[in-house]
Amino acid sequence: MSAIDPHSITGLVRSSSRPRVPLFAQRRLQPFSALVLSLTSAVVMLALLAAVFFYPAAVQGQYNGEGGAGGAAESLSFGSSVADQSYTVDTAIGTLTLPEAKASNGDPAVTYSLSPALPSGLSFDAAARTISGTPSAASASQTYTYTAAATGYTTATLTFAVAVVLPAPAAPSSVSVTRADGSLTASWDAVTHATSYHVTYSSDGKASWSLAGLNHPSASITVSGVDNAKTYVVGVRARNDS
Repeated sequence: MSAIDPHSITGLVRSSSRPRVPLFAQRRLQPFSALVLSLTSAVVMLALLAAVFFYPAAVQGQYNGEGGAGGAAESLSFGSSVADQSYTVDTAIGTLTLPEAKASNGDPAVTYSLSPALPSGLSFDAAARTISGTPSAASASQTYTYTAAATGYTTATLTFAVAVVLPAPAAPSSVSVTRADGSLTASWDAVTHATSYHVTYSSDGKASWSLAGLNHPSASITVSGVDNAKTYVVGVRARNDS
């Protein structure tokens, strides 16, 4: 029997200790590994694209008051107020321009509104921020709210009052007096914007005047108890609540 080399035995043990992978398995591992690598690369690419497209939108949302530290929204504000307004019936008011709102950050598209509805004959132009027109009827003083709004911003408001008064009425014209036994009747043309009449009469037309009607509602009045032998003078003054 020939001698066995110890080194040859060791080499045989090492060779026999390594598992042998069948040839068909070796051939299938290569395309599977390539597929895993391709899927991994696609996931990484999608993540990068999402970061590029969505992160700027998130940052913009913070500046528009949709997020950011504390979630506080940006705000709008007015730099000045509007004085209370008093207008006269049948007199054009000219144009009143309301203040523009300023944003705390950015340059948003701001819309304006005014409530409640203005008195008859007046209109509000939201685009120009103006009130204009000619009031056609008296209106008691009322408070109006002017509002500025923009998406992602807190609104700004300010208030002011608007009143419409009647103009001072003209003096009555065509005053006439008719006599009857112990009475006289005075009549005149109705006065535009007059709500009542103050009527007095006198037998001397100087210092001694008697009241025939205070806040008399119509354009004629009858006075009883007068002296048929005397001549009387009648005075009429138109009035309204202005």
